[in-house]
This record gives sequence, structure tokens and C-alpha cells, in this order.
Amino acid sequence: MSPTLTITLPNHGLQPERAYSVRMLLHEFLGLDYKISYHKRPEYILQTDGGGQLVIKDSFFAQYNRPEDYLKPEKVPGEITYMNETAGQTEQLPVLYGENTLHINKNKIQCGVDLFASAFFMLSRWEEQTMPHRDEHGRFPGNKSLAYKHDFLNRPVVNEYAELLWQLLQKAGFKGERKQRTFTLVPTHDIDDLLFWNATNKKRRYRNLAGDLFKRRNPKLAAKRRKSYADTMADVKNDPYHVYDHLMDKAEKAGVQAQFYFMAGGSTVYDRPYDLNSGLFAEIVAHIKDRGHLIGYHGSYTTWNDPVLFLKEKKTLEQTVDMEITSCRQHYLRFAIPATWQMQEAAGISTDSTLYYSGYPGFRCGSCYAFPVFDILNRKQLQLTEIPLLLMDGDLDELEPPQAEHMIIDIQQQTKKFGGDFVFLRHNGSDAWMYNNHPLIHYEKALYHAE
Repeated sequence: MSPTLTITLPNHGLQPERAYSVRMLLHEFLGLDYKISYHKRPEYILQTDGGGQLVIKDSFFAQYNRPEDYLKPEKVPGEITYMNETAGQTEQLPVLYGENTLHINKNKIQCGVDLFASAFFMLSRWEEQTMPHRDEHGRFPGNKSLAYKHDFLNRPVVNEYAELLWQLLQKAGFKGERKQRTFTLVPTHDIDDLLFWNATNKKRRYRNLAGDLFKRRNPKLAAKRRKSYADTMADVKNDPYHVYDHLMDKAEKAGVQAQFYFMAGGSTVYDRPYDLNSGLFAEIVAHIKDRGHLIGYHGSYTTWNDPVLFLKEKKTLEQTVDMEITSCRQHYLRFAIPATWQMQEAAGISTDSTLYYSGYPGFRCGSCYAFPVFDILNRKQLQLTEIPLLLMDGDLDELEPPQAEHMIIDIQQQTKKFGGDFVFLRHNGSDAWMYNNHPLIHYEKALYHAE
């Protein structure tokens, strides 16, 4: 008979939110089954079959009855404290809700840190829905997040909360086994431009060439650009952005599948639509399928809050590639909590991989695991899984090669501690080909190779 775990929850307050948070830490992250009962006290009691108890204070959900009671800027934590019990980390654990207390007796452990509310804060991203800050693309800025302000954006803190919970359960006498996970590389590729020298972009490319000569005064770069054009006219596979085989080679060498997100529309200055009916597009897609890699949808710039356009583009892509599309990432990482998730689910998307702060690598959701998302307005778990993006090439291109490699290794190691998914974005449209010492030349190897 498998060891049993019973958790007694408060019977008042934000019950759907509380139940989701318990399910995420205990079942999704740790892989544990449990029974639920209820009581009136504002605390979680986890009873092990060995007779021990773990009592965790409910410092958040018990205070409110409706979402509008807590979805206010003033409810976002201001100052936070840090827990001495580090759950195997070298740094102290951030306490978002509750008290920095832990009392361990023989048969009873009392934890003042509200692990469940802290996990809910990070996974649901309700902070972003309630705070007013937005950048020029309508995105919540990473530097306004609690995680950035308190210097834990570079840590998967929800995984750390789950790890602490596991350690405390063991100390309380729980004899069960947790889910075993394996660190995985997940290379993803947003195809903003199918080619560098495509018909739509030719005028812009000619302006680039003029800029090389007259603005940047770099005749060598202009010559390299002219040669690239001539080579591409001779064979389209010489185009600098035609790196599909290279990206698949990298993934296959690492023993993983690559995910290619293709656009299917867009009419703003931030979109660069390509011809889905061209023979070239059909050839690229067929080759990706033949090699066993994955195809997803890259919603154009305005689709993040336009359900009609999102569905239209998704259907266009599905018809063109002759397959059902169930994964997506929004262009420019534009996202509204929870509206974009709602829209994606309604359109038949089952996995999104948008959540990442442009300019601020790390763990926007505090997680290196994929997880089912929660709709904070309709108060329910959706049938959609978020696969958090952890690192984007554009943010590495601004760094010196040693700094870029250090950042990659740091995020990889943080992810590896928990057997997580190192999800990174490497665009096909890199400018590395134009420069002899571009950072990508140095850091690409580190992306695909984790010690």
C-alpha cells in the first residue's frame, strides 16, 4: 500500500486559488497524491501516515473572499524577508507571505512561511494583472516585478518552495516517493523572417546597405552584405537566415527536438509577414516534419489581445502546414494576464511559451517546470500549460562573450538542480553572420551543452 498524505485546508476564503496552489506544489511539482479534508482554522495541516504533522500558516487565501479583494497594487508584497532554511540552496529563501519561522519538534513541524500563497503569486502572475506599469509594447516590464526588485528573478523560487515542502514532509515522517525529473534542453526558434533577403524586406535591406556605406562608414560590412545577396540569389540556402538545418543539427546532436514557431500574418511595422504559399515555405516545413521536429504558431504583433485575429492566423497556419497546431508563442512576447491565456485556450492551444521578460533573463514565473495555468478572473485552472521561457538570444547579444556564457551556465545550473526544462529562444534571424566576433559565435555552444 502506498504511503498516504492527507491535507486539511481552511474551509473559507479563496478556495479555488488555494486548491490550485496545493495541487501545483504537491502534485505537479512533487508528483504526490493526497486526500483533502477541511477545517475552520487558517492553516494547512499535512498529516503523514507515519503520524507526523506539518502545519503551514495560511497568511493569504484566508483573508479574502473574492478576487477583487486582493487584485490591488497595495496587496503586492512590498518588503520581503528571507528564510534561513534554504531547501538546499546557497541563498536564503524569499518569504513573500507569512512569517520567517520554522519550529521542528519530534512529531510536529510548524512553518510560518505560506509556501502555497507564495507559489500562487509567482505562477498565476496576478502581480502583472494588478500593477499599472507597461512598456512601449504594452508589456509588464521585468524591472517592475517583485522578483527583479528583490533580486530573485534568477532563481526558480517555486521549485525551491516545493523542495522545502518535500524536505519538511520527510522530516514529518512521510515515506512516499516524489516524481523523478530529468534536466532537458528545449531549443525554440521564433521565425520572424523566413529569409534575410526576401521580397518583402528587400527595400529595408537596401537601406541597411546604404547605412553601411554612408552612416556606419563600414565598406567591409557593405561588401559582406552584397556578397550575401549574390550568394543567396545563386542558392536560397545561402541566405543568412536559412539556418533551419543548422538548428535541427544542433538539437539532434543534443538528443532533443527543436520547436519552430511560424508567423501567419501581421500588418504592423513590427511584423514581417512571409508568403506561406511559397514553395520555399512548403519545403522548409516538410523538412522540419521529416526530421521529427515541432511546429508551432507565432502570433503576430496585435494578436495578444485580439481573439478573432489570433484564431484566423492559427487556422491559416494549420491549413498551410496541414496539421493541427497546439503550441504558440506571442510575437514580441506581448501578453496580458489572464486574457492571453484565455484566448489561446479558446483557440485550441494547449501549450504556450511566451512568459519571459524581454531584457531580463530568468524565471518570470519562478518555475523551471511546465505547469497548468490559473485564470485569476474566472477562478479556475485552464486546460493550458505554460512552458516558461528562460533565456533569449537577443538579451545575450548585448553582452561580452564571457558574460553571455556565464549567464547561460547560471540559468542552466539553476534549472539542473531541479531536473527542469532549460527553454531558450534562438532566432533564425541573427545578425551574427555580419560580424566576425559576434557574441552568438561564442555562446551558441554553451546553449546546447550543459555540464
